[in-house]
Amino acid sequence: RPENTYEVGSALLWTLIWGLILLALIWYGSRFSQSEVAQVRLGALLILIGLVGWLFLSGGLAIFAMMFFVIGSICLAYRYVKRAA
Repeated sequence: RPENTYEVGSALLWTLIWGLILLALIWYGSRFSQSEVAQVRLGALLILIGLVGWLFLSGGLAIFAMMFFVIGSICLAYRYVKRAA
């Protein structure tokens, strides 16, 4: 039974950590969505979360983390690529 306790406890801790990260992203995004500096930082943070998640998670969660990377990359590209028109 101790193995089950460690497994459930680590899963609960992992869920709590990612839940806090999600809450921080929601709070950060809603509070500073109009600031250019905040948009750049949010894009960089999404890229970092995506890469770390892709490296350390497996299966569907790694794919989900990669979506954070893609969204962060799009945010930074939107901020830094000059418009042609």
